[in-house]
Amino acid sequence: DIQNDVINKIRAFETIFPKRTRPSSRAAFLFKYDGEPLWKNEFEKVLCETNELLKETSNDGPFFCGHRLTAADIAWAPFLERY
Repeated sequence: DIQNDVINKIRAFETIFPKRTRPSSRAAFLFKYDGEPLWKNEFEKVLCETNELLKETSNDGPFFCGHRLTAADIAWAPFLERY
């Protein structure tokens, strides 16, 4: 059902985005806690895994849960915009 899909897509955020990075309102997950920027290959990995997540529903629509814009898309949007 759609509610479980939304929850699962939001939880996927935790597994896809780089570990040991600092959350921030200006540059979330772009820097490590020590202030060093992430390597290019780490960015590329995040984008590839996110693209795979989107492919799961690409036949149904352009959003994480198919044809419906949901909280999953809203939760991901600010982070993907920065990437």
